[in-house]
Amino acid sequence: MKSSLGIRRLSILAVTLVGLLIAYVFTRSSANELFITAPVERGTVATYVRATGTIEAVITVDVSSQLSGRIAEVLVNHNEVVKQGQVIARLDPEIYISLASTKREPP
Repeated sequence: MKSSLGIRRLSILAVTLVGLLIAYVFTRSSANELFITAPVERGTVATYVRATGTIEAVITVDVSSQLSGRIAEVLVNHNEVVKQGQVIARLDPEIYISLASTKREPP
């Protein structure tokens, strides 16, 4: 009686394993052949990125001038490559013109 019970369990286990093997073979091959198609259309692609954190510059440069005052004109854009000696901004000359004219007047 014990041997018939063992054979019965062994046969159930073998049938289960064969069934799992057959299911695996069919599902594996069908997953590789699954394609989703759509017609080609013209349009714009928009991507939105949301992130949090601290933004840090790749290179930081300290810029100073011999004079101080209001900037009248900025001649370069943000992240634009500049060369040595290139003028990047112009100061408002009105303050210096008025100071120079007051100093030239005789006392």
